[in-house]
Amino acid sequence: MVRKPRKIDLDYSAKMRRYDLIGTLVAQLIPWVGCIIIFFIGYKTSEVLAGRTTTSQIVFGFLADIKTSSGVAKVAAYLFGASGIGYGWQQRGLRRKDIQTRSDYVKQLELQIDNNRTSSRLTKKGTTPREGSV
Repeated sequence: MVRKPRKIDLDYSAKMRRYDLIGTLVAQLIPWVGCIIIFFIGYKTSEVLAGRTTTSQIVFGFLADIKTSSGVAKVAAYLFGASGIGYGWQQRGLRRKDIQTRSDYVKQLELQIDNNRTSSRLTKKGTTPREGSV
């Protein structure tokens, strides 16, 4: 036999549904309100600075005049490239260090669960072993 829902259950369910809808609405509105505020601030800034020579105008003018064949642009490109490579090496080292820290725990769990099973033949740093050392 199907029980008929009580009035208090229906009221509670309706109240929770309202709260859920309000939460969803607020979550959807926050990014849009943020975008509107950013555009409004940009509009007001350009309105105040209209017709004036400012530091930002000088800086943007300088950046716009840099040609791709100039030495400054090449140096900047090499610096950005080198910094990206350096960042990648640093992240790789950090990842390997993290894997090395966790590998002892993984080996301990493997021994507890099944002595004859290993997860892989990777080194402690998480790299593949060289051909001769397998």
